[in-house]
Amino acid sequence: MVTMLLPLLAVAQAASMPFVSPAFGDHMVLQRDLSAPIWGWTNPGAKVTVSVAGKTVTTVAAPDGKWMARLPAMPAGGPYDVRVEGPKRVVLRDVLFGDVWICSGQSNMEQGIAIAKNPEEEIANASHPKIRLFMTERRYSLNPEPVPQGEWKVCTPQTVAEGGWGGFSAVAYYFGRELQREVKVPIGLIQTCWGGTPAEAWTSAEALAKMPDFAALLRQLAELRADREKALANRQRALETLIATADQGTKESWQTQPDGPAWKPVARPTFEGNGLDEFDGFAWFRATVKVPEALAGREAFLQLGAIDDQDTVWINGRLVGSTEGWSLPRRYALPKGLLKAGENVLTVRVLDTMGAGGLTAEPSSMFVDVDGQRLALENWRMRPSSKLPANFALPPAGPEDQNSPTVLFNAMIHPWLPYGIKGAIWYQGESNAGRAYQYRTLLPTMIRDWRSRWGVGKFPFLIVQLANFMQRQPAPGDDAWAELREAQNIAAKVVGNAAVAVIIDAGDAQDIHPKDKQTVGKRLALAALRVAYGRKGPYLSPEYRSMTVRDGKAILTFAECGSGLVARNGAPRGFAIAGADRKWHWAQAEILGPNKIAVWSPDVPNPVAVRYAWASNPLCNVYSAEGLPLSPFRTDDWPMITGPKR
Repeated sequence: MVTMLLPLLAVAQAASMPFVSPAFGDHMVLQRDLSAPIWGWTNPGAKVTVSVAGKTVTTVAAPDGKWMARLPAMPAGGPYDVRVEGPKRVVLRDVLFGDVWICSGQSNMEQGIAIAKNPEEEIANASHPKIRLFMTERRYSLNPEPVPQGEWKVCTPQTVAEGGWGGFSAVAYYFGRELQREVKVPIGLIQTCWGGTPAEAWTSAEALAKMPDFAALLRQLAELRADREKALANRQRALETLIATADQGTKESWQTQPDGPAWKPVARPTFEGNGLDEFDGFAWFRATVKVPEALAGREAFLQLGAIDDQDTVWINGRLVGSTEGWSLPRRYALPKGLLKAGENVLTVRVLDTMGAGGLTAEPSSMFVDVDGQRLALENWRMRPSSKLPANFALPPAGPEDQNSPTVLFNAMIHPWLPYGIKGAIWYQGESNAGRAYQYRTLLPTMIRDWRSRWGVGKFPFLIVQLANFMQRQPAPGDDAWAELREAQNIAAKVVGNAAVAVIIDAGDAQDIHPKDKQTVGKRLALAALRVAYGRKGPYLSPEYRSMTVRDGKAILTFAECGSGLVARNGAPRGFAIAGADRKWHWAQAEILGPNKIAVWSPDVPNPVAVRYAWASNPLCNVYSAEGLPLSPFRTDDWPMITGPKR
């Protein structure tokens, strides 16, 4: 009986799937000079033919109903009609052959052209019939998904500005525009990105299984697939245990204690900008709400907007509610009798597990609503509490959490396999900065896995180095964002056929989403010309190669210097130097020639190590003569603040 049912089940499953995958459609770009695959689903054993430009290939659907045909390699050109015939008939029109790029990462890849720099002019000039766009809809899944959600569109002022977070990815668009101008072939851009997400979410379970760091999380995801209700209960218990055992404020019941000197005034109740930029753990916030006599004692609602990541809220020491989920707006009901006339104290305990933290909404979105009257939250204070324990790993929240390992690979990468591509661009890392040492292994693991699964060889992989961001630090020292940039550089080296686009001069101290995406796209395109198209020229940023010490000075040698190193606006800045005591001092520097710089300090007579631009937002000014910034680096291998302790 089971043997008889299996073919029937396959037929039923195939019938529910599209005859041609949504990865293929009108206006698409297929990869030139490659036997580009096309696939879909139909009756098991059914014959399917695919025709283009007078060439036809035939295939037969597998027992599960999936069919795949590989077209003969075609040169750049078009437009063509692609005809797919079998039990159904589909004609895909206005198809071009050119170069297809996967554009992935987190929010800085997702940020649309309409909310980036100079949007009106850029959108008005975005008529590029040889550039085609596919915006993959944001989805997550515990299991690999077969089809992407979205459609191919011709690049026009309308299509670049619609959908997503401010339209199509500005980085991807500017990259594609620059590239199309240079190589003069059609360009297909597949946007598949999601703000705030870590690299492990974009990596397959099989690849992560090679990293012991993720063993516990992968087991928990397996439990979630098997018994979701039980797994979520385990997560809740783990969260409650973490709060009870790890948070000093909870142990000491700060919600019932009066203010003291430990509570510092803050302009906004966030981790960033208040000395907790690289802090993952617990912080407590307080505000005052003044209630008129006429409104005292009434039922009300507390609006706090989104809080990153988990919050517990008290008013006048009485528990109001708790929510988990960094993007969820908070709205708590306040019972009758809670609000008193005069000053009321709001206390919010925030647990941040990665990236940004705190009450991230605009101040105007945070208030108490009493019968339609909005009462402002004033006089915000903050009291830092406890860092997350070492090796912290909260069980996944489930399919509702796009940050869980594997879930974005499953829903937003797997459906594209094995679409013919030229390469990939990747702008991500902010959400992994607190684990930069781990990223040295994680990013190469992801890249190798993608390459293996795509089946088009060691395709070019271009990485955007993190931009400058946050308050500038007065003294040299260690920094998590600098360590993440180093991890990105290491990843590019170890996987090969990869490059890093350095944008240490294109960020914004006040905005983690800098609006200058033109510079990012242009530098990615330059890197592509070298890595993907084999052009010789000054397309990459200068990078550190070696150091010698002579007469109390460190003599540094660099590669990829183009026509030579230059310093903008005065002498070279951004260098720090240390001796055997490992104490860092700002250094003087002089460019000695096209690829050498001398670095010294009277405070370090015997230098042993040099760092450059080693900060979240460094003051640095060394470039190649062609205008590409020197990549941040360090010559030492001393312990990292994100690495294992030695």
